[in-house]
Amino acid sequence: PMVRRLKYESRRMAEVEAIEDNDALLTGEQEAGRTLARFTKGDAANEKCWDRSASGDGYISVVDIHNHAHPFEGPNVPFANYFDWMEEHGIVFTVFMGLGQRIVKSNEGDPNCCYYLHCPTDNYTVTPSDMSDRLNADWYTTEYKNSTNGYEDKIKIFLSSTFPDLQNPQNNTVDLDALEADYPGAFSWVGEINLVKHALAANGFFNSPTVKESDFEAGKPLNDFFTQIVNKGWPVTIHADIGCDNFLAVPGWEGKCVVEDSTGAAADYEWWKEFLGIHYAAFFDEATNTPLENFRKIQYVKLFDSLLSAFPDLKVTWAHMGLSKELLRLHPVVHNVILKNLFDAHPNLYADISWDIIAQLYLMNYAGMGIEELKDEAHEDIISVSEVTFNSTYIEDLRDVLFEGWLEHDQHVDEFGSTEKIDGPTYSMAAYFDLIHDYSDRFLTGTDFVSSLGTPEDWPGLAEFKSPATGCMKNKANHARQLTDTSSINMLLDDDAFRKIVLGENFFRMTGTSDMYQAPTICKSPEEEGPGGDGSSKKSDGSSPFHVAMTFGMAFAFASLFQWWN
Repeated sequence: PMVRRLKYESRRMAEVEAIEDNDALLTGEQEAGRTLARFTKGDAANEKCWDRSASGDGYISVVDIHNHAHPFEGPNVPFANYFDWMEEHGIVFTVFMGLGQRIVKSNEGDPNCCYYLHCPTDNYTVTPSDMSDRLNADWYTTEYKNSTNGYEDKIKIFLSSTFPDLQNPQNNTVDLDALEADYPGAFSWVGEINLVKHALAANGFFNSPTVKESDFEAGKPLNDFFTQIVNKGWPVTIHADIGCDNFLAVPGWEGKCVVEDSTGAAADYEWWKEFLGIHYAAFFDEATNTPLENFRKIQYVKLFDSLLSAFPDLKVTWAHMGLSKELLRLHPVVHNVILKNLFDAHPNLYADISWDIIAQLYLMNYAGMGIEELKDEAHEDIISVSEVTFNSTYIEDLRDVLFEGWLEHDQHVDEFGSTEKIDGPTYSMAAYFDLIHDYSDRFLTGTDFVSSLGTPEDWPGLAEFKSPATGCMKNKANHARQLTDTSSINMLLDDDAFRKIVLGENFFRMTGTSDMYQAPTICKSPEEEGPGGDGSSKKSDGSSPFHVAMTFGMAFAFASLFQWWN
């Protein structure tokens, strides 16, 4: 078996090398500046400030908290190649996930499928499995921890277990104990695990009962499982859709995005009224306290809150901020309220801004979104009660300020990112701007990259859903693109938020490694230094386009308040 595996690895490495793209995402100087030493307390390299300019250290994330080293099915990119990609692209810290489900065919003779949307039928069910966790752990224990390879000196990896099944949790604790027994000390994280994931609807996700609030009660298997994680002190990444408003990306499920439990929502209307505040009337009939049709967009918020409330010491990363392709028209003001209220209630909750779709469909696709569709008269989620609800003038002006920050790096995004999809900050991004900065200690960066190497010949999927077949082939350029897309948001942050979110301060705090690692300070510009200053080693005071945006926001807010008061 070992000989066969070595031959297989050799063939896969040859395939990867044949499709490698040699364009460099980072300059040699930028790559050389992204080392563990640069983030290690007491190291001389940590004293060098971070130059955010395009010609300096740049905007690309150094932490990838959401990194799948295996696909749903088919071969992954060989670990040696994938590690090189991460190193060359400047990743210094990463949560190394498997993909805790496999695609199981009902009929052995059907075509192989490496991605569920290439075969969205009940004949290809997405089923939890620890296979990729074990493959990751094999590499981690034999190669990554082998000092002769030098891997540990280059990238700090946190190995995550992704197999736990929240819908059928009876064996989670026993199976996790067994995994740990086989790989002692290897794992330090759990997830991405699915609380609710609408994208898997056509592949059997809703064939099993969805998780209920009562499942978190003492004595239930889910309570045992999450208590086990709390006792270990591990963080967990949870995919928890806020709700849904479409199934356009899930073939065959059009029109099936419905309110799953309208009776339960009506019974809990007082909770929803307090949680939503002035937005309650947009989602509930105030006369009957029954949910309206658009309540489907937020229907799982209370379930997620119940999980967080049941385990207050659980360190949770909310994958993708709860967004998905199946939720395209939730108003950002309402999403802000959801995030704010959950952050306020749950000090151990974080949110990752991973997945290129977040940038492509929500935050950085300016050409694809206008301000008019967000105004209260055009949006079902907003009932105008005052300018505070959605101040479109403020959002338009703020978006113009953020655009100036985009212009410094837009050529780099054009070269390495999704040029046709990423073209500058949206009005939605402007709507999220204040919240991200008010809660800048709660956000984390990630790619949601899936390392896969399934050829179209071997992994075609079903022709009626994917023709011509593409398989799941990834190369270095794919990784650079997804990292660029997800990093594009970084350029809009002020210096303090950038240091916390992008340079890892939040990640170090969450992982309990702040005694070992710290983010470098942010360089001052020559203008901030004054005549003769070189900006080489002093922290910025925030006098940048991003600081201008913050100052502008505060001034606008005070002006609006003064106008209202009078």
